[in-house]
Amino acid sequence: MTNSFRDDLVICTDWGTTNLRLFLVNSRSHEVLAHIAFPQGILNIHHRYQQEGSGDRISFYRSKLHEAVVALGTRSNQDLYGLDVIISGMAGSSIGMIELPYGSLPFSLANDRLKHTWIGSTPQHPNRLLLCSGLAKADDVMRGEEVQVIGWQAFLHSNDSNQLILPGTHSKHIRIEDGQLVDFQTFMTGEVFQLLLNESILRPPGIQIQEDRTTISASFFRGIDASYQPGWLHELFRIRALMLRDGLHSTEVSEYLSGLLIGSELRQLSATRGSIHLAASGQLLIRYRSALEKMGFNEVTVYEPSELTKFTIAGQIQVWKKEMIIGPDC
Repeated sequence: MTNSFRDDLVICTDWGTTNLRLFLVNSRSHEVLAHIAFPQGILNIHHRYQQEGSGDRISFYRSKLHEAVVALGTRSNQDLYGLDVIISGMAGSSIGMIELPYGSLPFSLANDRLKHTWIGSTPQHPNRLLLCSGLAKADDVMRGEEVQVIGWQAFLHSNDSNQLILPGTHSKHIRIEDGQLVDFQTFMTGEVFQLLLNESILRPPGIQIQEDRTTISASFFRGIDASYQPGWLHELFRIRALMLRDGLHSTEVSEYLSGLLIGSELRQLSATRGSIHLAASGQLLIRYRSALEKMGFNEVTVYEPSELTKFTIAGQIQVWKKEMIIGPDC
């Protein structure tokens, strides 16, 4: 059908596992006019639906999203009636609003279309939704990062071979060649770090764990050195032995473990597979950049958190514009 809704503004939405972020964006200039964030990630909504949901799953999720859209309208002091809402991340997963099939590799970042679905407006919910799906290969999947890579490639304007690192709870290493996403690997680095530090015998007794440190200690680099040893599972228990034998103070365990895990992850990189690009925020950016330098990857292009947000928005708008040209089916 012909789009009778406003197309000068859009609502770009990153709905991840733990957080929901909305951005009111000028669809032509990509200027962010207002943004808002809630700790209402897909996992939280999924649990609430299991506990209290009755009836239509899409309507339940959509009502929570609508609350966020209304809050964004209040913050921006604008009427958001009729604006399209572009959603990437976990909303299209098995625990999301509706499960969408994955796209396959290789994926042309400029030309191919992501798997997606439109959800039409209703009297209660006057905003159409465009849900974007992810990409998959035989032994790995991604949801959300592919949109960031589409936006990143649009800014980069390069057909060279590149490796993009996106650290996080589940870090992604993404390989791009000739403008195509050809391969990626996921590493459970952040999740394993949290589990070991909080739930295992490596938890320092009686120590308040500091997770907001902005400086890198010598123990972090000791951990990176240890990551070169064969059998990192043994290196994990070696942390316990060092604690008992006074070779590692309790206050250093977090740093050492961080270095060991990040080092083990980054050893999978290849210097022959193109330029390395790193996009992260806060402490993760500091740690991964320091680890890469320590490991001899000296020519790394680094992107700050604000740039990562720009990539997400640019990727979402690019996907949306393709669908608007073809014509949404709602």
